[in-house]
Amino acid sequence: MTTVLALSTLALLSWLVPAHWRVLAWLVISMGALYALQDVVQPAGPDFATLTLIVIFGVWWLVRRASPLNEKDEKLSREDRIAIGAAIGMMLAAGLLRGAVLTLTLGVGLVALSGSMFNILLPTADDHDGRRRLALLWIVALIGALGVLKTPALSDQLRLTLSAPNWNFPPLSWFGFSYIAFRLLHVLIDYRNGRLPALSLRDFALYVVFFPTLSAGPIDRVQHFASMLTTAADKHFELRYVWAGGQRILWGLFRKFVLADSLANLALSPRLIQAAPLHPLGTWLMLYAYAFYIFLDFSGYTDIAIGIGLLIGITLPENFRRPYSRRNIALFWNSWHITLSNWYREYVFIPASRALLKARWHPLLAAFAVQLGTMILIGLWHGVSWNFIAWGAWHGVGLYAHRQLVTRAASIAPAPPGSPRAYAAQAGSVIVTFHFVALGWVFFALPDLHSSLKVFAALFGIAR
Repeated sequence: MTTVLALSTLALLSWLVPAHWRVLAWLVISMGALYALQDVVQPAGPDFATLTLIVIFGVWWLVRRASPLNEKDEKLSREDRIAIGAAIGMMLAAGLLRGAVLTLTLGVGLVALSGSMFNILLPTADDHDGRRRLALLWIVALIGALGVLKTPALSDQLRLTLSAPNWNFPPLSWFGFSYIAFRLLHVLIDYRNGRLPALSLRDFALYVVFFPTLSAGPIDRVQHFASMLTTAADKHFELRYVWAGGQRILWGLFRKFVLADSLANLALSPRLIQAAPLHPLGTWLMLYAYAFYIFLDFSGYTDIAIGIGLLIGITLPENFRRPYSRRNIALFWNSWHITLSNWYREYVFIPASRALLKARWHPLLAAFAVQLGTMILIGLWHGVSWNFIAWGAWHGVGLYAHRQLVTRAASIAPAPPGSPRAYAAQAGSVIVTFHFVALGWVFFALPDLHSSLKVFAALFGIAR
């Protein structure tokens, strides 16, 4: 609540900054928020906030000549130099306040020497193949870092390796990295595919660490975000921004801190399933509570992010559109965590489908493999465990089965619109879809397959 109030206040105060400095002010606020929130989740340990800025700078230096007009431009623009100065200033302030001398020296040194060092290390502007290979290395590195941080055993091993003698870091927590990595992956993939526009360091860095979206997204596309910055910076303050943003923030706070946090006490969890013997009715109630808890929690955070964006005249993409009212699993995924679903559709599902069909896989087998693989990867994005794999597989099989049923039912005449049969079919489809999704949450809510099977047995009255 305090964080939301602080970020909302800073967003409103940014209107006092002259228009030509406003985007830079948002970048400074975003970098400050990154350091402050990283200190909240991990006050001791590696300086991940500084590492984030270094990674952002490294990726930008690679892709900054994406436009053919900029391929021969070796010099940094005035805007880029100002953004680098702001980043160095933030690193200095954070390093001095935290006493992080090593990471401070490393971060400032890397950025300060960028003009010569990065030009030496990077292929030349004309070496497109070399830059594309380096972009691929960045992609592999980001996916590898995600894998380590999402795998408890690997993360713990890395934590012990980084710990100095007699000083154990708490579990590693790189704040916002799940969303930061996916934004960077989107940029790198579009760069390799020749679809990335030229971006200033200021706009690029702000896209990656935009302060309303740090903790819970949404994952916007850089082209859309950059175009919004161009218009938002020239806007004049109007009360309608405060009204629209304030309403959305209050609605998000109500969803998250009143509804979701209240349901959390009743929702399916390891603590509740161990507290007492499980009975079917009580277990179903816990499952329903969890289904609405997770929706209200996720969507509440998104409402807050969108609301803070509206305060400064930026409209972020929607992430949830009444997902539990959808009549099939495909429509559910078009309405749930929309920007993440779109990301996987664009960069995993479609390319993998084309590759398998080009390799002459049978269309049915290719569709099943890609659907299953994509959903398992979405599960692993939340964490590397058998339960997240099972959750992804549950939805992958469900989506494939839905697709096959739709194909086979195409010849059946639908009920006349507005008829009792049509209303009954609609209601039945929504109920079935909701319960399919809710049963999948069993894997999401619990830490291991043994606990999940125990809950499934209780839900259906099977003795174990």
